Amino acid sequence: MVEYLSFGGGPPSVALLILNAWGEVEPKAEIVVFADTGWEKSITNQLIPEYQSWAEEMGMEFVKTQSHLGPLDDYLREKSAPIPLYKGGPGAQGGSMGHRQCTDQWKIRPIERYLHDRFGKVGLTAQLAMTWGEAHRMRDNRIKRNTNRWPLIEKRLTRQDCVEIIKMAGLTVPPWSACVGCPMQNTGTWSQLASRWPDDFQKAVDMDEHVRARAINQGQEPLWLHASQRPLASVVATEQMSFPMDDSGEVLEGCSDANCFT
Repeated sequence: MVEYLSFGGGPPSVALLILNAWGEVEPKAEIVVFADTGWEKSITNQLIPEYQSWAEEMGMEFVKTQSHLGPLDDYLREKSAPIPLYKGGPGAQGGSMGHRQCTDQWKIRPIERYLHDRFGKVGLTAQLAMTWGEAHRMRDNRIKRNTNRWPLIEKRLTRQDCVEIIKMAGLTVPPWSACVGCPMQNTGTWSQLASRWPDDFQKAVDMDEHVRARAINQGQEPLWLHASQRPLASVVATEQMSFPMDDSGEVLEGCSDANCFT
């Protein structure tokens, strides 16, 4: 059995990395694996080398892997929609969502493929960085010989606890991790993306327009990145709201049960 830490680049997984390095998690992860979807926020890409360097200084192996399908945004632009886009006419609240394949194909499978190629067809235990209060997201591994583990929940650590652990280690507190154009973001996080990382937000806007135009040209229902089923640029431009934030400057508006933010 190989135990690994599934690293997403957000506060919980950085805190879990630190706790492993400090010997606060037993058994300790043998390896830290970051599955780069190719569509991460620019700030996430900038911070990964800091966490990797710190982990290696602490004697932990940190590796990166990617899907054999290539970057997620390229696949979405050139082939099909593996992310859960909203379907329906403009402004049609509560429309259906497409099937979510992104977490499986760009995160879980690339990590498992890397580990099996390296260690053989052994059982895997994944340390997943969900925090106290997210127990409703806990799921058994889809493969019987593999198991999932949630050390932060075991220790009853909250999102704010994770921020404090990162500060104690002297590392940069990252934003909550998510792909640039993840449809499971709420209006608060979309607005934050637009204000703090406008280049990333523009990439999401461009993708929003692209997938919708392609669907319409193919005689299909319009597709949308925002749950309101309106153009992303117009939603964020008109929704001038204030949202509660935590000490790291992150929006605290609740996110969906099924997301893969870590």
